[in-house]
Amino acid sequence: MQHSKDDESKKILEQVSEVAFKLFNFRMPQIQLVIFKDFSFICNKLGIDEAKLPPYAVGFFQNNTIYVLDQSLFPERGHDLNEFEGVILHELCHV
Repeated sequence: MQHSKDDESKKILEQVSEVAFKLFNFRMPQIQLVIFKDFSFICNKLGIDEAKLPPYAVGFFQNNTIYVLDQSLFPERGHDLNEFEGVILHELCHV
């Protein structure tokens, strides 16, 4: 798993936060971005019943942390690779 300390993750989160600010005129609180490669592991960690999730689920928001599936694995869940930042923005909007 990669955490927000990774420069690329920080850059993506900053860009998406700016879009959210422009949409809502609201500065986001301190948010952490966690990119994961094992969907079952993250569901278990967050206490989410994977069997109840739609097959297209790739991200979650919990306790000021965005958890999103690694972009390279998006096609396995029916998403295009270019939807990655949009999914992060979607999860950020749960704030």
